[in-house]
Amino acid sequence: MKNTFFIEIYDTGPGYHNKSILIKFLRVSIRYSARLLGYKKTLFLLELCQSSLQYLNKSYFNYLLGLNISCIKHIISLYSIGIESSVSVKNNWSEYVLAQSKNYKSRVNARMYLSLLSRHGLYKPKFRKFDSVINQNLIKRSTDKKFYIYGPNAENSPNTKYKDYTLVLSKDIELKNSFKEKFLFSNSHTFRSSISKDSKLQSLLVNKYDKVMVNCLHSKLPSNFERAKFPIGDNISSPMALGRILYNLIHQYGRFTCVIEGFDFYLDNKMYSSYYPYRAGINSTNIEQVICDSLRTHDAVYNFLYVKELCSYLDINDSISFNQLIKMSGSKYLMKLDEVRSFDLLK
Repeated sequence: MKNTFFIEIYDTGPGYHNKSILIKFLRVSIRYSARLLGYKKTLFLLELCQSSLQYLNKSYFNYLLGLNISCIKHIISLYSIGIESSVSVKNNWSEYVLAQSKNYKSRVNARMYLSLLSRHGLYKPKFRKFDSVINQNLIKRSTDKKFYIYGPNAENSPNTKYKDYTLVLSKDIELKNSFKEKFLFSNSHTFRSSISKDSKLQSLLVNKYDKVMVNCLHSKLPSNFERAKFPIGDNISSPMALGRILYNLIHQYGRFTCVIEGFDFYLDNKMYSSYYPYRAGINSTNIEQVICDSLRTHDAVYNFLYVKELCSYLDINDSISFNQLIKMSGSKYLMKLDEVRSFDLLK
């Protein structure tokens, strides 16, 4: 599946005419050059084009070239020098967006990324940084409600020891035991590919769960489904499942007590336990490529450190394996991730 995942990146908003003939031509050229020629040849062509068009320095066309040059450099660094060393390449990309983008969301995303990494010794700040990944007013509140957040790498069925907690799932699974309350957080892919097309499944989920939250910005939701709150995310980084779940729970309830089981930040070779309904029909090599591409687009170290900081505001009970992981530094996490994941599949 050579480069079949690659889609060019771009900014949106006033002044960005992404569907104009010239910009569409550039976007399509970048996309299919990367897919057909590979990343290194595409990078050479884009840099050649950029140097030939220096007179367009302040134009969106030139910014779009620079944006995708940064993205492709980061991909090449992942499979050539490893994910830990690639952080400096992503930092350069973030600095470029912070300096050149006219899109407020993109600049905030870049600043959040660099601020987070600087707090953990992975970037030397050159600007006024943010102090937290979450609005501090949200954590001034607290709740007596307790959550049992159950993820895709749990070795056993949900533990009835926590039956009085609110069970929080990222995928609909068969439940053999009853819990006081159950929440389901569905990602955009699962919702659009299956749930949105199946009215019977929608009814089943509404009857099975006390709350069904959907992480999808634009799709029309069925009645009794709720659209999840969205933490800041853009081309540089965006929170993955556990980060989005914690953000939404904190946003609604403030600080809380929880148990977190079955989340290993992709440090386990098996990736998913047998109960977890990942994409059918994808073999082990292809699912590894899917995982690595997802870690690239969301940014693995950002997600690890994002969850690490959110957890600092929570009372996490038991969760021995999770607590051992979350105590790691960002550098140690990246080192371990490089040992497990096959980023060379991104070539």
